[in-house]
Amino acid sequence: MNGYELFKEQGDTPVASNKSINNGIGGYSSLKPTETGNIITFSDTTTSESIFYQPHDFIGYPHVQGLYAQHNLQWSEHSLLYFVTLFRKCAEGRFDYANKFTREIASKMVVTLPVKQHDEIDFAFINDFIKAKEKLIIKELFAQ
Repeated sequence: MNGYELFKEQGDTPVASNKSINNGIGGYSSLKPTETGNIITFSDTTTSESIFYQPHDFIGYPHVQGLYAQHNLQWSEHSLLYFVTLFRKCAEGRFDYANKFTREIASKMVVTLPVKQHDEIDFAFINDFIKAKEKLIIKELFAQ
Protein backbone atom coordinates (compact mmCIF):
# COMPACT_ATOMS: atom_id res chain seq x y z
CA MET A 1 0.00 0.00 0.00
CA ASN A 2 1.37 3.40 -0.90
CA GLY A 3 0.90 6.65 1.03
CA TYR A 4 -1.75 7.83 -1.41
CA GLU A 5 -3.98 4.82 -0.71
CA LEU A 6 -3.40 5.10 3.02
CA PHE A 7 -4.50 8.73 3.22
CA LYS A 8 -6.92 8.72 0.27
CA GLU A 9 -9.89 9.29 2.56
CA GLN A 10 -9.59 11.09 5.88
CA GLY A 11 -10.63 8.83 8.75
CA ASP A 12 -10.30 8.16 12.45
CA THR A 13 -7.49 5.59 12.45
CA PRO A 14 -4.16 7.12 13.48
CA VAL A 15 -1.15 6.35 11.28
CA ALA A 16 2.06 6.08 13.30
CA SER A 17 4.93 7.37 11.17
CA ASN A 18 8.58 8.43 11.41
CA LYS A 19 7.65 11.86 12.79
CA SER A 20 9.21 13.14 15.98
CA ILE A 21 6.21 15.34 16.81
CA ASN A 22 2.47 14.85 17.36
CA ASN A 23 3.05 11.50 19.09
CA GLY A 24 4.49 10.21 15.82
CA ILE A 25 1.10 10.43 14.13
CA GLY A 26 1.49 11.38 10.47
CA GLY A 27 -2.23 11.56 9.74
CA TYR A 28 -5.46 9.61 9.91
CA SER A 29 -6.88 7.00 7.58
CA SER A 30 -10.28 5.48 6.88
CA LEU A 31 -8.65 2.03 6.77
CA LYS A 32 -8.87 -0.42 9.67
CA PRO A 33 -6.03 -0.46 12.23
CA THR A 34 -3.25 -2.99 11.63
CA GLU A 35 -1.72 -2.71 15.11
CA THR A 36 -3.13 -2.89 18.62
CA GLY A 37 -2.67 0.17 20.84
CA ASN A 38 -1.16 0.33 24.32
CA ILE A 39 2.37 -0.16 22.98
CA ILE A 40 5.51 1.86 22.44
CA THR A 41 6.59 2.65 18.89
CA PHE A 42 9.85 3.93 17.43
CA SER A 43 11.23 4.58 13.97
CA ASP A 44 14.23 2.64 12.74
CA THR A 45 15.16 5.50 10.39
CA THR A 46 15.35 8.50 12.72
CA THR A 47 16.48 9.52 16.21
CA SER A 48 15.29 8.70 19.73
CA GLU A 49 12.83 11.58 19.40
CA SER A 50 10.51 9.25 17.50
CA ILE A 51 9.80 7.02 20.53
CA PHE A 52 6.14 7.29 21.57
CA TYR A 53 3.38 5.59 23.51
CA GLN A 54 0.45 4.72 21.22
CA PRO A 55 -2.73 4.49 23.32
CA HIS A 56 -5.09 3.54 20.48
CA ASP A 57 -5.14 0.94 17.73
CA PHE A 58 -3.31 2.34 14.70
CA ILE A 59 -1.77 1.71 11.31
CA GLY A 60 2.02 1.44 11.35
CA TYR A 61 3.77 3.26 8.54
CA PRO A 62 6.92 1.63 7.08
CA HIS A 63 9.94 1.68 9.43
CA VAL A 64 7.77 2.06 12.54
CA GLN A 65 8.67 -0.63 15.06
CA GLY A 66 6.60 -1.74 18.04
CA LEU A 67 7.80 -2.80 21.47
CA TYR A 68 5.59 -5.60 22.74
CA ALA A 69 5.39 -6.77 26.36
CA GLN A 70 7.06 -10.08 27.18
CA HIS A 71 6.44 -12.59 29.93
CA ASN A 72 2.68 -11.85 29.91
CA LEU A 73 3.21 -8.60 31.84
CA GLN A 74 0.26 -6.25 31.73
CA TRP A 75 1.61 -2.75 31.15
CA SER A 76 -0.80 0.11 31.78
CA GLU A 77 -0.76 3.48 30.05
CA HIS A 78 1.04 5.00 33.04
CA SER A 79 3.71 2.31 33.19
CA LEU A 80 4.34 2.61 29.44
CA LEU A 81 4.63 6.41 29.70
CA TYR A 82 7.22 5.90 32.45
CA PHE A 83 9.08 3.40 30.27
CA VAL A 84 9.00 5.72 27.23
CA THR A 85 10.85 8.36 29.22
CA LEU A 86 13.56 5.91 30.30
CA PHE A 87 13.81 4.36 26.84
CA ARG A 88 14.22 7.78 25.19
CA LYS A 89 16.91 8.74 27.70
CA CYS A 90 18.78 5.47 27.04
CA ALA A 91 18.61 5.98 23.25
CA GLU A 92 19.30 9.74 23.30
CA GLY A 93 22.12 10.84 21.01
CA ARG A 94 22.96 7.31 19.87
CA PHE A 95 21.05 7.18 16.59
CA ASP A 96 20.56 9.27 13.46
CA TYR A 97 19.80 8.80 9.80
CA ALA A 98 23.15 7.05 9.24
CA ASN A 99 23.30 5.02 12.48
CA LYS A 100 19.96 3.19 12.42
CA PHE A 101 17.91 2.44 15.53
CA THR A 102 16.98 -1.18 14.79
CA ARG A 103 14.72 -3.59 16.63
CA GLU A 104 17.77 -5.75 17.44
CA ILE A 105 19.57 -2.80 19.06
CA ALA A 106 16.42 -1.77 20.92
CA SER A 107 15.98 -5.29 22.31
CA LYS A 108 19.49 -5.18 23.81
CA MET A 109 19.16 -1.78 25.47
CA VAL A 110 19.09 -1.85 29.27
CA VAL A 111 16.56 0.30 31.09
CA THR A 112 16.44 0.28 34.89
CA LEU A 113 12.96 0.02 36.38
CA PRO A 114 11.92 0.17 40.05
CA VAL A 115 11.50 -3.32 41.47
CA LYS A 116 9.92 -4.97 44.49
CA GLN A 117 11.06 -8.05 46.32
CA HIS A 118 12.10 -10.92 44.06
CA ASP A 119 12.97 -8.48 41.24
CA GLU A 120 9.35 -7.96 40.21
CA ILE A 121 8.65 -4.66 38.45
CA ASP A 122 6.97 -2.27 40.90
CA PHE A 123 4.05 -1.27 38.70
CA ALA A 124 2.23 0.34 41.67
CA PHE A 125 5.12 2.76 42.24
CA ILE A 126 5.37 3.52 38.53
CA ASN A 127 1.63 4.21 38.20
CA ASP A 128 1.58 6.40 41.33
CA PHE A 129 4.65 8.31 40.11
CA ILE A 130 3.14 9.10 36.71
CA LYS A 131 -0.22 10.05 38.24
CA ALA A 132 1.58 12.47 40.58
CA LYS A 133 3.51 13.97 37.65
CA GLU A 134 0.28 14.42 35.69
CA LYS A 135 -1.32 16.23 38.63
CA LEU A 136 1.69 18.55 38.94
CA ILE A 137 1.62 19.38 35.24
CA ILE A 138 -2.13 20.08 35.32
CA LYS A 139 -1.66 22.26 38.39
CA GLU A 140 1.10 24.23 36.60
CA LEU A 141 -1.07 24.68 33.51
CA PHE A 142 -3.95 26.10 35.52
CA ALA A 143 -1.59 28.36 37.50
CA GLN A 144 -0.54 30.17 34.33
